[in-house]
Amino acid sequence: MSIKINKKLEKFSTFDPTKESKPMSIGNLCKDIEDNKLTLPIFQTYIRWKIEKSVDLLNFQLSGKAAVSPISINIIESKELAVPQVSFLERKLISTDDILGKNSVNDGQQRLTCNYKAYIDHEDFKCIVLDITGGEFTLNTGVPKKF
Repeated sequence: MSIKINKKLEKFSTFDPTKESKPMSIGNLCKDIEDNKLTLPIFQTYIRWKIEKSVDLLNFQLSGKAAVSPISINIIESKELAVPQVSFLERKLISTDDILGKNSVNDGQQRLTCNYKAYIDHEDFKCIVLDITGGEFTLNTGVPKKF
């Protein structure tokens, strides 16, 4: 007895969505968010990291012991095939006329948002300080000191 297998299944099973891989600095990624070159598919969850998790990520990156996990990004090449896109933080809908060529983040939103908030000195991060004597980021829940 033979089973008829759809020809598309073989094509789908060998498809590699990774067209390109390139290293980028956190600063460049934050600049792309700021310039609205980096967007999010509308179905992405909202920011769910607590401040302590953000501090953990910043300290992990600061230690330089290991690379942060890769960020998965798709370049939008077709307006017709693209899902609606929103901006980081404000989650404002981006016009379909403006999405062509944008980089859409499929995985890494929480990490990118954490870094972007630090990059722009976001109000949520005012309590995170770099303790230069301890060599780490910490939470400062008291009144900020002048030094």
